Amino acid sequence: MVELDGCCYFFGLRCGCILGGLWLIIYNALLIYLMYYEMKYSQRSTIDLITGEHEKETTGFWVLGTTFLLMDLISLFLVFGAILRHHISLFIFLLGQIIPISVESFYLLTAIIYGIETESIIIYLLPLLILVYIDVVAYSYWTDLKSSKKLTAVSQINIFY
Repeated sequence: MVELDGCCYFFGLRCGCILGGLWLIIYNALLIYLMYYEMKYSQRSTIDLITGEHEKETTGFWVLGTTFLLMDLISLFLVFGAILRHHISLFIFLLGQIIPISVESFYLLTAIIYGIETESIIIYLLPLLILVYIDVVAYSYWTDLKSSKKLTAVSQINIFY
């Protein structure tokens, strides 16, 4: 696995994890808002043929909205794990990222199979690349924290003069 020494050339791994976690929280919150906005102002609805009532389809919003909310909560593990230097929180974040990376990769693959335009690939590819980069930064910081914990546990030598 690739390990980094810093984030974005200017920042350390800890700062990169904090900034990446905050970016993920803002990104997922924005997606929740956009989903809500689209659901609220959508012109699509199903018509009950018996009663003639219009009903908006909200199942997709609740599924994706809940998913984005859970991704926000998982991103909090990254921020708090980096602030508190807690490697177990970072590990929970890394485990939680398996599903979003899989879903993003699936959407990109589906878009390529159905012949999406080149301009639209950026919409799918850019968030995936940023997510993978944040995960590599978090993984590098996690391994750095684990190795430093082992070093402090092993290298405590008492020297008396």
